[in-house]
Amino acid sequence: MYITRYQINKIKKKLLKFLNNIERNKKKTKFYKLAATICRSNSIKININKNILNNIYFITDNINLHWAETDGQNIYLNNIKNYNYNLLYYTIWHELIHGMILRKDNSELSEYLEHKFMLQFDKQLI
Repeated sequence: MYITRYQINKIKKKLLKFLNNIERNKKKTKFYKLAATICRSNSIKININKNILNNIYFITDNINLHWAETDGQNIYLNNIKNYNYNLLYYTIWHELIHGMILRKDNSELSEYLEHKFMLQFDKQLI
């Protein structure tokens, strides 16, 4: 599939609805409840960074062959991978979740726990 800005904007719109729902309903959402379970504490924060969706870039990574990467401010999609719409959606969503769940001392979860969370939240995120 040839990735277009239209497809990325469509995905951004969908993910913004997801983020707005978490903002509005906070502790009532499945996202928050599962995050609290993974952290083993109700004292967690959900860091909603909507700006990251405006910073989606392409990289060529033919060494590690990752689908995508994030540094917390940007999402980098590997342009040598063959995406379809569904795969692109879940890849961007996966990268969006990295760094979203914070413990009460503002520390992020380990990548292992983030992936465990994603697997339990929606298997397609892994």
